[in-house]
Amino acid sequence: MLKRSSPSGPSTDDYRHLAAFLPTLISFRDNKNSKGDNQEEGQHIPVLTGTSRIGASEGVLPYIPCVISPFDDLTVITTCFRERLAKHDFLRIFFLGDSKIRNLFYEFLHRSDNEYHYMVKLPNGTLPFAELRRSPAKVHFDMVAMTRAAPRLLVTFRFKKFSETVPSKFKKSSELRQLRKWAEGDETPPHLLVIGYTPWMMQGMQNHYPHDLLADLMEVHRLVVPLLQQVSQKTRVLVLPQSRYRKHAYSGLRAAMMIADSDAVNDWSEMMFLHYLQLNAYKSRPPEARTAASAVPVTGASPREKAAAPGNGRRAGQPSRRDRLVPVGGSPGPWWWDTSLPLNVAAISECEELYRRNLTHHPVYRGRYLQCEDGQHAGQSTLGDLVTMLLNLICNSVLQADPVFCCH
Repeated sequence: MLKRSSPSGPSTDDYRHLAAFLPTLISFRDNKNSKGDNQEEGQHIPVLTGTSRIGASEGVLPYIPCVISPFDDLTVITTCFRERLAKHDFLRIFFLGDSKIRNLFYEFLHRSDNEYHYMVKLPNGTLPFAELRRSPAKVHFDMVAMTRAAPRLLVTFRFKKFSETVPSKFKKSSELRQLRKWAEGDETPPHLLVIGYTPWMMQGMQNHYPHDLLADLMEVHRLVVPLLQQVSQKTRVLVLPQSRYRKHAYSGLRAAMMIADSDAVNDWSEMMFLHYLQLNAYKSRPPEARTAASAVPVTGASPREKAAAPGNGRRAGQPSRRDRLVPVGGSPGPWWWDTSLPLNVAAISECEELYRRNLTHHPVYRGRYLQCEDGQHAGQSTLGDLVTMLLNLICNSVLQADPVFCCH
């Protein structure tokens, strides 16, 4: 926490140290082939022992000061949404960003699709979510998911790259226009905004100087963060870090592109984001509170609130002591969702171990849970744990979770 509030911010190595304490999802068994004709004879064969680090740790992660509920029971999820809809005219959850955010949007719908059978509205029609998930060609579309089982529940995804490198054009971009509408009250914000934007402009390193592109990236943060600060006064805002780089996934990439996607660029980008987050938090304080001795947290949340994760001790129907989606009291400001990073880095470490063992051909390496062949996107095990955290944040206060759970 101290490192995160420091001028330099945390690095990928800091999160890698935390990841080392997490349970592993793979184990190795001896491959004993009596016929002796198997090319893997004598190797240790990887076995996927689980699909959730939160599940493997029984909801206890060493860097989160509360217990995370698994939310693996559909009835608990539907009860949560029913309780929320009883409090509001509608429940709107909004995912804004690129493919990283789209994958989280998909995983969020997948968790309850067997009960809700979502229909997803696209620019050119409507598809069942189960069918859409099998159609990768539609990845850049804006989408709104609805269900007949809960007509007032809306889950929206907007594909935005935040990649315009000309400042005058970026100020007029659709991304900033949407944030301004929420910030200035021209449009009602969603109950929960999950946003993530990555260093897309760094893809221009083959044709531009890196320092020019980093300056463009810094300008994006300078313009976006104040709007997020304003929106976060009205609704809960979670900012998801970039999934870390799998250095063995794209062996054929040119050196410039590998640098563009590197952890160093992500660390620098996040350092700039946190810098502007702290700066705007400082500016928003009254003058008498702006003392050099007072530390400005990078989120307004308490340690218990910072863990977007939490509980099945539930007593539905009772009034909530505090709705965790409402930014009141001492928790204004965007929440930097960095509890996600150790989960992602742990998966990358397992991919690297499989690579060292020359097991890149194995289904565990190539499968969707670790997603070792994808250089930039989190695997399904990490995405599933992030959805579990989201459900803890959304549900535990309305389900009256026991205080041992996060966001109760």
